[in-house]
Amino acid sequence: MDKNAPVPRGGRMLLRGGLLVTLDRALGELTGDVLIADGAVADVQPAITADDCEIVDAHEFIVLPGFVDPHRHLWQTPLRHTGADWDLPKMFVELFRKFGPVFRPDDVHAATLFGRLAALDGGVTTLLDWAHIQNSPDHSDEAVRALREAGGRSVFGHGQPGNDPGPWMVQSKLTHPSDIRRVRERLLSSDDAPVTMAMAARGPEFCTMEVVEQDVRLARELGLRVTMHIGMGEAGAKNRAIAKMHERHLLGPDLTCLHCCTSGDDEFRLLAETGTTASVSCLMAMLAGGFGLPATGRMLAQGLRPSLSVDSEMTASGDMFTEMRAALAMERAVQNGKIPNGPPRPPISARDVLAFATIEGARALGLESRIGSITPGKRADLILVRKDALNLAPTIDPIGALVIGGHAGNVEAVLVEGRPVKWDGRLLTADVERARTLLDRSCGYLYEAAAKAQTH
Repeated sequence: MDKNAPVPRGGRMLLRGGLLVTLDRALGELTGDVLIADGAVADVQPAITADDCEIVDAHEFIVLPGFVDPHRHLWQTPLRHTGADWDLPKMFVELFRKFGPVFRPDDVHAATLFGRLAALDGGVTTLLDWAHIQNSPDHSDEAVRALREAGGRSVFGHGQPGNDPGPWMVQSKLTHPSDIRRVRERLLSSDDAPVTMAMAARGPEFCTMEVVEQDVRLARELGLRVTMHIGMGEAGAKNRAIAKMHERHLLGPDLTCLHCCTSGDDEFRLLAETGTTASVSCLMAMLAGGFGLPATGRMLAQGLRPSLSVDSEMTASGDMFTEMRAALAMERAVQNGKIPNGPPRPPISARDVLAFATIEGARALGLESRIGSITPGKRADLILVRKDALNLAPTIDPIGALVIGGHAGNVEAVLVEGRPVKWDGRLLTADVERARTLLDRSCGYLYEAAAKAQTH
């Protein structure tokens, strides 16, 4: 990559001589070229001769699919890193009793914009924003506006309000907010746009099974995927939410179950058999008491391959490299320490967790035919990582280097639909300083308003 060369226009482009980590089983890893045309990967070969295209010298780079995070709460960006010592009950108090009630639409916009830009900067080309802060229709609209402004590929997960947890999250009999219809029909009707839509449903651990059934059927009527939190803590183990949903024929490939730390092994088997996907947030579960141990290995033992997701930057890092390391380290610790935790588990590798962060994330969003690997015909959502970086060289094993040594700062370039959204280490989609100013201004208001509300 020539620092003096202009940013590629993103039409027809040839990435030449990169160390390709394709995540495509047929292609594997190779040193070679990637031809991009009309936003898609047109060809992958050791050497490609192509006319009438921009040439990018990628010899110094690892080229891999963009990361896919199917579960992140971007509205919580103003609370970044404040929950390092919180457990799950403390999080609920801070989020839904202290801060959630004072969030204005402008605060949702500032949080979502900055959080999505940060994720994009770290190579997360696709992200589902699990937005349970729908205090008004304007809150939804501002979240969608921010996702569009940030660039990248995003899914807006429409959730419940964040200003009154009792009626919405404790054996709730309230069905999903009806404004989801308006958002689907007027704002996010296309499933092919850069920003699409899903239902962020509460699930059986927060509302009655009758409500769960109505919510899922509503999502399917609207043509939306469903994502929900399940299997958290002792209550999750007792509830057996996955089994209950199976009894009502609600499982299926359009549903993603999040966390599942205390779900049963037999329930993971049900997910695998029905094509239902799961996502683990290892760092969050390891750092915050109340979730239970990450279930990665127990899922693998039942034939279920999970994706990886950050969850919340209150407690977890937003860096998907860190999330991969956490998943690998946690599972190895259990296996190497022979910690009793269910039946024997298959070994886990660095390649596994890289796949969890890419192709399995794409599967969790129903996008595995479009993104998640460098495969001819798929969309060109790619990241370039400098392989001679001090923390990565000599990159003899590129997958090991990425998983064990990589961090977000190594991401030099990001392409979405073949278009550069980050180049030469600089984001191109939005004014980062303006986004930072908006976030700072929002934080000033939020912390003051929350403190005042607590004194009354």
